[in-house]
Order: sequence, then structure tokens, then C-alpha cells
Amino acid sequence: MAMQATSTAQGQINMTPMIDVLLVLIIIFMVISPATPRGYPAELPQDAPPPAATVPDSAVVLEIAANGDYLLNHTVVAFDSLESRLSGIFNARAEKVLFLKGSGELEYQAIVPAIAASRTAGIDRIGLLTK
Repeated sequence: MAMQATSTAQGQINMTPMIDVLLVLIIIFMVISPATPRGYPAELPQDAPPPAATVPDSAVVLEIAANGDYLLNHTVVAFDSLESRLSGIFNARAEKVLFLKGSGELEYQAIVPAIAASRTAGIDRIGLLTK
């Protein structure tokens, strides 16, 4: 008679010891992690206050009042003669910088003609002054 070999044994990993080892490792990491330093205390440098914007004494300031008057270095100028006055002032200057100051009630569209007139007069840079 021939014997048949029937084997029902299957190769499986026993998971219980592996889970026990993992639980022990989790407990160890939970105990060690609060003891690790988080970093060194550092004092960050403080920002210096920005310097106050000052206008040089030789600067040309064009101010537009709330009523629409143009003041060139505190002298009232008509808009029709503004371009010729600006070109007369800036022809002899090497640095062509104009500071433009508008009243708080003005809209930007009221300042645009003054910018256009100063560009036509040959001014390279226009600085807008704020409070």
C-alpha cells in the first residue's frame, strides 16, 4: 500500500512577540522624547526704526492744494505756466528730481496732469511725498 503524505502545516509568523517588542519600543520613545532639548533660547535682533524721510533743502517741491492750486516751493503757479517754470528750474540741474505733494482730499486723477507736465519739462524722477 502506498502512503500518501498529507501535510496541513502552513508557514505563518507568530505576531504576538513582534507586537510586544513594538509596544516596548513605543513606551521607550514616549519616555525619552520629553527629555530631548527642543532648541536653544535665542534673542533675535530688533528692527531699527526706519529713518524719517526728509526733503533736502535744495529740493523742488510741487504741492497741489485741495482747491486745485499749484504751489511750487510755496509759490502759487498757474497750471499753464507750470511746465515752463519747471523746465527753467531743471535745465541747469544735474539731478532732475521733483517731489510731488498732494492734499489728502485729492484723487489720483487730479495729480496726473502735474506728473505729465513735469515729465514734459524733462524731469527724470518724481517722488511722491506722504505725511
